[in-house]
Amino acid sequence: MMMVDPEVFIDSPNRFEPHATQSAVEVVASTVEKIPEMNVKFEDDVILLKTSETARLQDATQVAIDFGVRMDAVADIIKEKLNSCGYPKAKLTQKFIDIDPGMWRPAGTGLANRQLVYTVVGAYTLEV
Repeated sequence: MMMVDPEVFIDSPNRFEPHATQSAVEVVASTVEKIPEMNVKFEDDVILLKTSETARLQDATQVAIDFGVRMDAVADIIKEKLNSCGYPKAKLTQKFIDIDPGMWRPAGTGLANRQLVYTVVGAYTLEV
């Protein structure tokens, strides 16, 4: 499974996007869909960014730290894109980041090598 990487996000100079006609929600959706392994869902005024990753059970605290940093990087990319698309006063405020160690699969012998599939959900509010 591929890990979400905000460094992969690149705006192509050859792609024409009519930014003047996009709403703030459309800008967020089009920005997030360009980031691999990242999904976006809108509930009322809350934006839910969702991804998943596999890691060892022993690395649970490090996964929580890493995903907090990555979600902040994704939020910064969204803010920059909103600013460049004509929404300079848009605010993206973090409500929470939920990191849930879900299913597990064996990866060798013993508990030390057990792999978990972490589901990460970041909730943000968007004010335009």
